Amino acid sequence: MKFACLATVTIIVLVNVIVCLRQSWVLLRKKIYQCRGSIVVSRVGGAEEWQDGRDKLAMFWPEVVYEYDLGSGKLTGNRISMAFRKSSNRAEVEKIISVYRVGKEVKLFYNPDDVTETYLKNPKRQISTFLLIALGMAVFGALMDWMIWVVVT
Repeated sequence: MKFACLATVTIIVLVNVIVCLRQSWVLLRKKIYQCRGSIVVSRVGGAEEWQDGRDKLAMFWPEVVYEYDLGSGKLTGNRISMAFRKSSNRAEVEKIISVYRVGKEVKLFYNPDDVTETYLKNPKRQISTFLLIALGMAVFGALMDWMIWVVVT
């Protein structure tokens, strides 16, 4: 029983660590260029969503659309960062979009191999996030394995 628990925890942790390390490697190797653009839409999006199949909860997210031109005509994008954020706190989302007022000139980060892949925040900054998650998972796995080894008889 002890070895089955150890193996299960170890496999789950290793899969998560490998996924995080792989994503870090992909981001590290990805070409990211910069260009200028301007905000054309900045508002709070929202909808009611079912929670646990019985209760509705209002969820909000930033809807920010920007235009940019890389020489082949106007393009639009709507990603702030790699992470999509939803929140039940409207004020939190309003704080995020307050930085992106309509008409503001912004620096964009784009993938030259796919110019429709653009972000307002540099995706390479996520590398440290993925590495920290991998480290946290490794520490968590080591602690869980140690607890299983000590406690389970």
